[in-house]
Amino acid sequence: MKMFDAHLAELAGKADRVFVPRILSGRKGHISCPKLAALPDAAGAQFGPRIPILTIDVNEDKVPLPTSLAALGGMLGAGKKASRDAAHRAMEAMAGNLAGLAARRTGEPGSILILAHPYNLYDDFFSGPIVRKLASLKVGVNLVEFDRADIPSGPIKWDTCSKMYDTLRRLDPKISRGVIQISSFNCGCDSIVGSFYHEILARKRIPFMTLIIDEHTSNAGLGTRLEAFVDSCRW
Repeated sequence: MKMFDAHLAELAGKADRVFVPRILSGRKGHISCPKLAALPDAAGAQFGPRIPILTIDVNEDKVPLPTSLAALGGMLGAGKKASRDAAHRAMEAMAGNLAGLAARRTGEPGSILILAHPYNLYDDFFSGPIVRKLASLKVGVNLVEFDRADIPSGPIKWDTCSKMYDTLRRLDPKISRGVIQISSFNCGCDSIVGSFYHEILARKRIPFMTLIIDEHTSNAGLGTRLEAFVDSCRW
């Protein structure tokens, strides 16, 4: 949320409109983090007329994403066919991007799995120092995958948290040496589901550590914790 505000402040006066979707659900039968549902309101309250906000509801529990994207095209003045075609191309591009992200995984025995919400996991500012430190320690790294395949119903109804939970349920102890969760400071969802993750991994006898970014402002402290965790996994 801090980075979101910082990005908006940087854009003030430089853009005619800023697209801030109201993200209510990214998966059928699930809901998203409440903070993501309030993003357009938060932006308006913070910056008012300085930043005109363009928004749509993203609620895949009720409306397929291509339909929402086509509606956005209409708001931008495009015709129905052009909007539908653009939405189709956008979905194809997203599928290709997800495939590229999945190709980054190593998967060799003894690797460490990194869990995080996508906006942290795929942002080099947040996860980059952690991945590079693990590489310097000669440790293979896997990133949790957020594909669009359906997942079994479970006790967690937050969409990305449910995907991470399902990943851990299927995790092979012969492949993963340990699991590191990157969590944003003050993330309410993570504060609850972390205990679920811990229980699953304790049964599998896989070491687990949570790194709270923003609580740690020094890469030196981050590096020390990662070194200790890797040593523990090897022992």
